[in-house]
Amino acid sequence: MSQDIIENILKFLLTEYLTMSDGLIAKHLQFDDYCETKKKVGVIKDLELHIHSNDHNPPHFHVKTKDHKINAKFTIENCDLISGEINAKYLKRIKAMFNSPKGKIVFKLIWDNRLK
Repeated sequence: MSQDIIENILKFLLTEYLTMSDGLIAKHLQFDDYCETKKKVGVIKDLELHIHSNDHNPPHFHVKTKDHKINAKFTIENCDLISGEINAKYLKRIKAMFNSPKGKIVFKLIWDNRLK
């Protein structure tokens, strides 16, 4: 592997680790086999849409910005807001992506295959 690839991987892992809560870090340190991964479903401007591999029901996806000003969850069934706050402009963009011809199908497939 080239040095650039290794540096990019380490930078990504370090960034992920530094953004974890103390509780999540404690879980990582306590259990050797504990691992949570995020599957990026899409990006809308500065919004990132993710599904977490070991997340709880009901089926849902997370929407965050890199600056953490937005941190919300939506149901996969009908794109209802479960938690967090989001302005109307971003909500319209999320619903448009979700209601696109393949949107809901992709979210559901990723959720159903998240533990495999």
